[in-house]
Amino acid sequence: MKVGGPRPGGVGPNRPKSGVDGTSNDKFAEAAKRAGAASAAGGPGAAEAAGQVSAAMERLREAVGPVPKDPDQAARQIVEGLLKGRYGADAAKDPGFSKMADAVAERVKDDPALSEALEKVIEQLARP
Repeated sequence: MKVGGPRPGGVGPNRPKSGVDGTSNDKFAEAAKRAGAASAAGGPGAAEAAGQVSAAMERLREAVGPVPKDPDQAARQIVEGLLKGRYGADAAKDPGFSKMADAVAERVKDDPALSEALEKVIEQLARP
């Protein structure tokens, strides 16, 4: 399942490669790789990490609800659920919330590492 596609204005030499909060997306990707490697190696804390991921996925599943089959709609719905979780359900009542959710979803789609991570989340949430 492919989320979005190439978009003009994506990550490139003239656009900063950073997350919404200004941190580098490379740091997030590297942390995810390390966590996955530790879990795959069965090292200390692997079971705890797997439990935390499972609990986080369940919270996200509750926040997002049924995931649409269309990958772009699914991505937007997941981003919206994450934003509501971060800023509270009442944030969705703010007139600028939809515009913010659209902007975040587009930014995620523009970044290859984040887009790939989102695709994995969509696959996980789509499972019964």
